[in-house]
Amino acid sequence: FFFQAEDGIRDSSVTGVQTCALPIYTATNLSATRYYRAVVTSGVCPVANSSSATIAVSALANGGTVSAATTTTVCTGSNSTALSVSGYTGTLQWMSSTDNITFSPITNATGTGITASNLTQTTYYRVLATNGACTANSNTLTITVSSAAVGGSITGGSTVCSGTNTTNLTLNGHTGTVSKWQWSASSSFASEIGRAHV
Repeated sequence: FFFQAEDGIRDSSVTGVQTCALPIYTATNLSATRYYRAVVTSGVCPVANSSSATIAVSALANGGTVSAATTTTVCTGSNSTALSVSGYTGTLQWMSSTDNITFSPITNATGTGITASNLTQTTYYRVLATNGACTANSNTLTITVSSAAVGGSITGGSTVCSGTNTTNLTLNGHTGTVSKWQWSASSSFASEIGRAHV
């Protein structure tokens, strides 16, 4: 006996026949859904058809483009950034990562937009689009989180004689970049007398 593997776009329309000696057929590089069956012969007996099997072919998925409505650099703690995706094909699942390597699904985030809020570390976002058996990722969007500024403390305050004098003030324990020095006639800095940008 021997087998004939038949494939067709519809069960009733056979478009290809392949004769083989083994009951195994490998379907490759499909671009459209196909139905398969085996035609079995044995000597002079009438042929017998097997049951049919379907290989469904899905259109390619497209992850689209993720973008942010506002700035993508925020201060740690209380922050909010709206993200959206466009130009996608398939069903969506938003993903996030803190190392841009391992991405995890965000719970209940399957629509075209999400809000990234209250971040305390730089976070990466992308969309996984699924269309049947096909999947595709969008671009990755980074929301950079800046550490909160800490003013620190100044050492070097002293009492000097009016006129010609020099005093070095040193800032310690601060977080961030010193953008300027200010001076005032009152410790509340209610009115600024001068400033020095650095």
